[in-house]
This record gives sequence, C-alpha cells and structure tokens, in this order.
Amino acid sequence: MIVRARDCEDIDDDGLAKLADACIGLHTLRVSDCCRLTDAGISRLSESCPGLRRLRLRYCYRLTHSCISGLGTGCPGMRTLRLDQHDCITDAVIARLGAACPDLRDLDLGDPRQVTDAGIAALAAACPRIHSLGMRGCDGLTDDGIALFAAACRGLRSLDFSRCKRITGAGIARLGALCPGLRALNLAGCWLLSDAEIALIAAACPGLTALNVSWCKAITDAGIAELSAACRDLRVLKLNGCKLLTESGIARLAAEYPRLSELALCNCSKITHAGISQAMGLCPGLRTVRSGVKEVLSFNRCYPPRAFI
Repeated sequence: MIVRARDCEDIDDDGLAKLADACIGLHTLRVSDCCRLTDAGISRLSESCPGLRRLRLRYCYRLTHSCISGLGTGCPGMRTLRLDQHDCITDAVIARLGAACPDLRDLDLGDPRQVTDAGIAALAAACPRIHSLGMRGCDGLTDDGIALFAAACRGLRSLDFSRCKRITGAGIARLGALCPGLRALNLAGCWLLSDAEIALIAAACPGLTALNVSWCKAITDAGIAELSAACRDLRVLKLNGCKLLTESGIARLAAEYPRLSELALCNCSKITHAGISQAMGLCPGLRTVRSGVKEVLSFNRCYPPRAFI
C-alpha cells in the first residue's frame, strides 16, 4: 500500500497513528509539509508498520534527531529514505540509522550541515548497498570522506553533493574509479571545481548521463571540451551560473553530443538567444534548453539555493 500526504497541515500524531493501525501492510509513505507531526507520531508509525520500505519526510520541522536516528528500529527493512530539510542530522544520527537499516539503497539526507567524513564513513560501512545518495551543503565533507564511502558502496549510481564546498575533482575522480556504474552526479555550487578538476572527473566517470556543475564559476569552454571528449553518453547537462562559458564552447558541445536532450544555461551572461538557437540546430536531440535569469541547482528544482541568495 502507498500513501501520500502533502500539504496536510491538519494531520497530527493521532491521525498518523490511526493510519498506521489501519494500514499495517503499508510499504510506502510520503509526508510533506505536515507541520504538526512530532517524534511520537513517526515512532508509532514505525512500530505499527514494520514492513515500511520507502519513507519520505519533507518539511516536517518538529521532528528531532531522536526520531530520525530511531526510524530503523521498527522498520529494519527500509530501503528508501528521504529527509528533506532536517537540520538535526549529525554523524551520530546517520551512524545509528545505518546500523538499524543495513538494507538502505536510496538515501537523501537533505542539507545535513553537521555531517562530516566520520558520519559518511560510518554510513557506508553499515549500508554497502546504497546506490543513490544525496547530501547537500556539508562543509565538513572532504575528499577523504568520499573515498571511504566509495570504497564500501561500489554500486553507487546517483550522487548529489551540491554545495559541499570542500570537495575537489580529485575526490570525485577517486570515487568514479571505485564506482564505475555512476550515472548521475550533482556538484552544483562546489566552488573548488575548475577546468582541471572537470578533466579529472570526466576521465574517471565516462559513463555519466546527467551532470550538474552549476555555479562552479571557474569552469570555461576548456573544461566543457574535456567533458565532450570523455563522457559520450551525457543526456542532461546543467551549467547555470558558469559565467565564463561562451557561445563557441556551447556550439562545440552541442555538435559533439548527439544524445544531449537537456541543457541548462541560466545566468550564463555570455550566452545569447542566438547562441542557444545555434546549439539546438547542431544537436537534433536537444529538446529542452533552460536560459535566462532563473537559477537551477538540482535535477528537479528551479529556484535559487540559499547559498546563492
């Protein structure tokens, strides 16, 4: 059974408890903007629905670290967990969560600013089957943590480390060498990335089909040329805020990527509508081009991140 509760401000712990008692076979629950829910409601859910496999808790601000770390106690078979906007997530929280849910495959921790290399290493050791991970804005995450994670989770296919400002191309290259199945990579706002870093990433991750390096302001046409040479299967490329890119570089990109279907160039001041039209003419498969002043950070959001406001 699948249940979605979105923008349901009247749902409280009692309501969730009634749902859990009535739907003991519940395996998927998506809860969004339910601001009256507390730890007690989620605890009751995990106790009543031990078969829960997929859970999303988005903008439920009253939940604490005790609730998040204890989620797996009643639902040890959890495979997909998404925790948008939970600032209470720490190294200790994800270590406990990983130990309780060793079968996790798809994990999005939102913006866990307090998580460090130690936390991601503990998570990887406990959950080696993770194939999709999202951790944004982690200033405590470095290349060393990435290497430890990749060594344990070699089946990784999708990774979102956007706004993790201490990550470099060398760290991602080490990850790519250990995780050859990596297909989607979001490094938007990782400001240390330059053309040389992009070259390292492209060489180590030739199988990428989706890449977001928006707001990596040191990237130029030379870096995009390195992508063109190595990552031949790219279908989605996001370059918002890369203000050094020129129309000639985008034209070359379009000409060399016949499979490219989506290109994002918002806030690229040197790219005009004429340049975009030229790119679309050179790449027959290109169906979506985002341009103008709207910023696109993640693969499914079109509003500016807090770090850039």
